[in-house]
Amino acid sequence: MDKLVPDIYGVVERKGHPMVSSRKVAEIFNKGHDNVLRDIRNLECSSGFRLLNFEGSSYKNQQNKNQPEILMTKDGFTFLA
Repeated sequence: MDKLVPDIYGVVERKGHPMVSSRKVAEIFNKGHDNVLRDIRNLECSSGFRLLNFEGSSYKNQQNKNQPEILMTKDGFTFLA
């Protein structure tokens, strides 16, 4: 079963792999989440790498509306950074 509650660093477990949310990356690096999402979408990487290291997800905002986020593996985060 996936660990859905992030630890203090924002790491969650999905399908047995540690992943971090694009929201947490935006928070830690003091960037707008929309800018982090844009940067992930504009990465120049193979479709195979993208499929293995970035997973589309969503969260509910304060108005209880679904908003997009991307979960990324360590390799995905490293490539983004």
